[in-house]
Amino acid sequence: MALTKVLIAVKTYPTLSTKYDELVCTAGFLDTNVIPQIQDNPALDELYDQLYCAIGILNKLDKALILLQLDGYSYDEISEIIGLTKTNVATKINRIKLKLKNHLSNN
Repeated sequence: MALTKVLIAVKTYPTLSTKYDELVCTAGFLDTNVIPQIQDNPALDELYDQLYCAIGILNKLDKALILLQLDGYSYDEISEIIGLTKTNVATKINRIKLKLKNHLSNN
């Protein structure tokens, strides 16, 4: 049985709540007989690992914002989910990207 490494990010709940403290990101292995073939790229795997480690150091709101954007949500959709204005979402996401870029370039 051949195994392939995968990264899984769980989407956030519709609103931030004290009941759910953490966003869940995990890595695992899937049997390649049950999923389409994925090209193995160790350099890309390392970049993903570094990115998700960097996301892990963000506060809860910043994690939610950046993971929603990585999941392909628009600023309008993110603003509805999180409860911030579209302008505030855009500003925060740009600042988060700078934080992540600085963190990744220093490590």
